[in-house]
Amino acid sequence: MIGNITVPAALLIIGSSMSHLSARTMLGNRTVYLTTLFRLCLLPLAIYFLSRLVGFSPLVVSINTVVIAMPVATYGTILCLKHGHDTTLITEVTFITTLLSVLTIPLAALLFASGC
Repeated sequence: MIGNITVPAALLIIGSSMSHLSARTMLGNRTVYLTTLFRLCLLPLAIYFLSRLVGFSPLVVSINTVVIAMPVATYGTILCLKHGHDTTLITEVTFITTLLSVLTIPLAALLFASGC
């Protein structure tokens, strides 16, 4: 039963961290957009070509690429809180990557999962 509360608790923690930030702060940080570009676009492309170069099967390449194209996990915020660090940047990155993943996950599945 305790394991079932992990994801909702993490989302509540992120939501409470976001409540202290203004909309301008959430959407105006250049570092967040560069990190998002790297996480949702460049990293999946690198994994795709690296996996193909190594010689993995098309199914494994597709799975690895789509999985790496997922948004930033909630654990970063929890680790920042646990170790007493500022959660602003990781909360912003989690929010933006999750928001943009609505577009990038279907695109990644369309582009990279077609090799299966």
